[in-house]
Amino acid sequence: MSGDDDHEALDRALAELPAYDLDERRSAQVHRRARGVLVERTRIASRPPWLRTLTRVYDVGLEPALVVCAAVVYLAWAVRSVVGPH
Repeated sequence: MSGDDDHEALDRALAELPAYDLDERRSAQVHRRARGVLVERTRIASRPPWLRTLTRVYDVGLEPALVVCAAVVYLAWAVRSVVGPH
């Protein structure tokens, strides 16, 4: 399948989706959010490849692991302070 066929199939699928009328405030909110994502992805894409990889490793692996560790340490401290000897 060529690229044009893929685009035509995608266009047909998108045309079948229901359309929702948004009020002006909600429309502006969606636009700002989408624009922010686009700007962030453009900023990341302009980085050198090694830095993009490092950013992805941090965002996908390291940061969530740090948050989980902090939550576990806090939970252990909270349980120990309640259950532990006084």
